[in-house]
Amino acid sequence: LLMVGGGILKDKLKEKIASHGLKNAIILTGYLRGKDLLCAYLEADILILPSFYELQSIVALEAMATRNAILIGKSRENAAQELVKEGVNGYTFN
Repeated sequence: LLMVGGGILKDKLKEKIASHGLKNAIILTGYLRGKDLLCAYLEADILILPSFYELQSIVALEAMATRNAILIGKSRENAAQELVKEGVNGYTFN
């Protein structure tokens, strides 16, 4: 599993990964940009965007441009879910 990005929960996430013995199964890249980000999209099969509060998501659009399926959190406050054609280019979840 490749997890791209960072944020305030990164250290807590590292602890959880270690405590569950998943250090060899999960790679945390931190923030990527440019060619590195493009390579990550091209290597991926699916983008999971767990945010339930999202405007028009550039991340989802970039993933779709590289032909990744998208899995997006569904809520009234998440405009990114409008990009999903259920079962065609991805799915939404509660």
